[in-house]
Amino acid sequence: ESRGFGAGVGRDPRNFGAPKATTTLRSALAEPRYTLLFVDDEPDVREILARTFEEQFDVLTAASAEEALAVLRQRSVDVLITDQKMPGMTGIELVAQAREERFDVTAILLTGYSQPEDLLAAINKGQVFRYVTKPWDLNDLKITVRNAVEVTQLRREKDRLIAALNKRVEALSILYEVSCRSAGDAATYDAIVDRVLESLERILPYDCAAALVA
Repeated sequence: ESRGFGAGVGRDPRNFGAPKATTTLRSALAEPRYTLLFVDDEPDVREILARTFEEQFDVLTAASAEEALAVLRQRSVDVLITDQKMPGMTGIELVAQAREERFDVTAILLTGYSQPEDLLAAINKGQVFRYVTKPWDLNDLKITVRNAVEVTQLRREKDRLIAALNKRVEALSILYEVSCRSAGDAATYDAIVDRVLESLERILPYDCAAALVA
């Protein structure tokens, strides 16, 4: 989409068409840096976005939706920020394809329209986190990106906790099953050992702590 992005911004001879990663030296104790992927067919826009966020995040850029999908298939990306109107696939189509391929990204769309019905529908379906209208306010865009990163963190932590809970429940269910089946067994040493070994073998893939209870 062709929109004004401020005066005095010249073209940089570097090629921003190919995915570009920016990294900085950081200690092992520093907080993890999250990865942003900016998708826009205009080199100047990609340059502005990359320069704005590269100090705080690892930044990747792509010149088209197809190029962005290639990046997503090769790299782990936390937040996808894409222009809506591009040659070929639109931003919404890119996000839909990313969801189809089950990439764990939070999506932000950049658009020149003030109330795009298709974007609102995508937000209501949970495909898009937010949309930002052009020309954007830089502070608002930074806040939106930070909020998207926080949403990504919270979603992944929730998924991790749910997975851990499911494993614990499954492990305890196996313990209960083994206890019920062995309730009538003679409490010989060999029987006790057999039950413990059986429990360990079945529970360890789910939960090591529950295996200790066995």
